[in-house]
Amino acid sequence: GPLYDCVVFYDGTDYQAVVDVHETGDLRNAQPFTSFAKSRQFGTLGTIDQMNYAVQFYNQGTILSLVTDASPHGTHVAGITAAAEGERSGVAPGAQ
Repeated sequence: GPLYDCVVFYDGTDYQAVVDVHETGDLRNAQPFTSFAKSRQFGTLGTIDQMNYAVQFYNQGTILSLVTDASPHGTHVAGITAAAEGERSGVAPGAQ
């Protein structure tokens, strides 16, 4: 699997992380992320797979977790269920 370089730092308010999603070794243009629970930020790993990720910090920033959805099946089913396409609507069209 892929191996991404990450840097964690404390900006005086929050822990932040930058992830080398392009695998270039150059983090100068990488977007810093803070905990998803606080910022609702997410990024994407890879241009083909486009797996979304968010970050979470543990133990005062000494552990960084890249959080991903292990399977998009639930999102797929929710999209079908909430579809609103006239005769082809799901069982809960327009649900949010």
